[in-house]
Amino acid sequence: MTNPLPSPDSDADQSLPRTLREAVDRLTLLLSQAEKDKIAAASSADAIIVHFSLGAYIRKVFGLWRGNKALMASCGALNPEEASVVIIRELWARLRRQSGL
Repeated sequence: MTNPLPSPDSDADQSLPRTLREAVDRLTLLLSQAEKDKIAAASSADAIIVHFSLGAYIRKVFGLWRGNKALMASCGALNPEEASVVIIRELWARLRRQSGL
């Protein structure tokens, strides 16, 4: 996966997603169709969490490690790991709905 978002070390925090929906919207734009197909075809969101490095990418690029509290609150999460799991599960569910699975 490429990284078209600002570096997590930049001052572009205002461009970080602040809600679960924004985070999933951003991921659907960033992922290739092949990556989206693989995620949608996974048997469960937990399979994505185990087999992809997507969680680490989300935590880093969406500013969760730097305290993107708005996104964590939107996910109902207390920490970056929980937030990335919620985002991945919602991404998986959306991609499955879109693909008719």
